[in-house]
Formats: sequence, structure tokens, C-alpha cells
Amino acid sequence: MRMLKVAVAGWLMLLVACASTSRPNRESPPAQSEGVAPASTPAVAVKPVAEPAPEVLTAAESLPTSAPEERVAPASMAPAAPALAPKPAASPKPPVREAGPIAAVKSAPKPTSAAPVAGVSPGKTGEVAGTLGIKGMVDLVAGSGQDLATGEMTQVVIYFVADSPSVPVKPGRYHIYTHNKQFEPESMVIPLGSTISFPNQDEILHNVFSVTPKSSFDLGIYGEGKSAEYTFKKTGLVLINCNVHHAMQANVLVIDTPFMVSPDADGRFALDKLPAGSGKLMIWHPRANLQALPITLPATAPVSLRLVLTKPRFVEHMNKERKPY
Repeated sequence: MRMLKVAVAGWLMLLVACASTSRPNRESPPAQSEGVAPASTPAVAVKPVAEPAPEVLTAAESLPTSAPEERVAPASMAPAAPALAPKPAASPKPPVREAGPIAAVKSAPKPTSAAPVAGVSPGKTGEVAGTLGIKGMVDLVAGSGQDLATGEMTQVVIYFVADSPSVPVKPGRYHIYTHNKQFEPESMVIPLGSTISFPNQDEILHNVFSVTPKSSFDLGIYGEGKSAEYTFKKTGLVLINCNVHHAMQANVLVIDTPFMVSPDADGRFALDKLPAGSGKLMIWHPRANLQALPITLPATAPVSLRLVLTKPRFVEHMNKERKPY
């Protein structure tokens, strides 16, 4: 029995083996050419390769520790670099300028030298123009206790008054400014009948008055930008003051002739186009007494004049009420 079981088992194994070899394999590849052994590839289930999860970087790790290598793209692939807008040229800074004086200067320093008399032309040094004329020299000296300042000669005025006037004077309009607590100009020669206005250019009140006999007036007190005027109807020297500031003085000489001139710095003068006949050659300076020299034209020789300064630059005076300041 045992032998029978062994034989049956062997028979069954043989049948199984035969069945497995004779049954075609549907998944096997087509037959190879003769002489080529087929590759015996066991059927293995292929597992899909899992993609690695993206690495998450922290904020610190995401910053490169060194500059990455620069890669140059081909010309056809490289994007065009954006055009950079040119920076506007910086405008040059304007030059720094020093502050200039205020218009209608309100703090001009008082000149240390004497200013020429307003309204008078300087003397000529050449030949006398015209048929008749007078030329000569002026000698200006300081009297006892006085001094002679630079430019004092330009304040001398020489004029001719004919005994029989033939040329009438032409009145004009003039200005004397109250400025920096003084009159500017401080001396003026004007024809008879002329008018002088006194504009106030200071930021304070001023007054203009005179107590000169036959030419006294009071223009009142007025402020900056205001003006007042007076018409001079008498010949002679008129002393003008301010009732607010006693040190303000102006000298106005009113003359009844159109023939006047001031000498040059050396004292030379020439007064031309004069009428024939007799008359007086007058010489004046704000600090000297008026002098007269009789003369008949035509003159045959140059004249020599000498003038002595006897007055100080500032004359003490009373106010308009004839009282001390």
C-alpha cells in the first residue's frame, strides 16, 4: 500500500509538471530568432518611486551665504535690460550774495568831508567860453579856532550880480531830504522864487522850520514818507533847522542871478557868458561871511579871491519858539 501511494504521488507530480510545460504563457514575449536564448526575466511588480517632499527652508536658510554664480544667457534668450532714465542735472546753486543796502538808504553814514553845494556847476579850468567872462583863483583858509576839511573848497559859490540885470532868473524845484537825522544836502544855492520840498526818509518824526528874518516858516511835524515844501521869495542866506533834532541844519542861499559857479578842488574857476557892464562878484561859503568884489566887464585880468572860514560846522541856535532845546 505504501508503495502504491508513493507511485500515485509520483504520477500526480508528473501530470502537474507536464501540464505546466505544455500550457502557453500569454505574458511571455514572442519567440526569438533561432539560436538566441530568451532572457529569463522574472515578473517583478515595480513600485512607483516616490518624489521627495520639497525641502522647506527657514528664513535664515533661504538667504544665500555667498553670491550665486552668475550665468550669462544667450543673446537671443537674455531679456533686454530696461533703459535707465537719465538723472536730471543738478541745478547750480545761485551764488550767495551779500545783503545789499535798503532802498532809499536809511542809515547812510554822514560824510567826513564837505559835500559840494547843490545846484551849482563846478568851475572850469580852460579858456573862458563866450565873449565876456571872469576867471580867477580862490584862496580858502581857516580862521582862528576853525579847521579846513577835505572837500571844503567845493562848497564855495561864486556868482555875478549885474547892476542893471538883463537876464531874468528862472525859478526851479529842489529837494532837501531829512535822512539819518540830518539834512541832505546841507548846503544849496537856488534862484529867487524857487521851491524846496523836504521829504522825510527817516522812520521817525521830523520838523522843518526857519526863523531867518523875512524867510521864516514852520512846516510842522510829519513822519516817514511825508513831505512839505516852501517857496523862497527873498534873497539872502536862510538857515533851516529841525525842532525835534537840534543838530540838524541846512544852509540855503537865495540869489537873484543865473550866473554862478563853484571852483574846482584847486580853487580855479571860470564864469562865462556874462552881460557887459558893472556889477558885483560875490563869493560865499556856509562857514564864511558873504563877500562882494566890485567889477566891470569885460574884465582885463584874472581875479584873486580870499575867503576865511570863521563859523563852526554846527551853529548853536534856539528852537522855533526861541527857546533852548
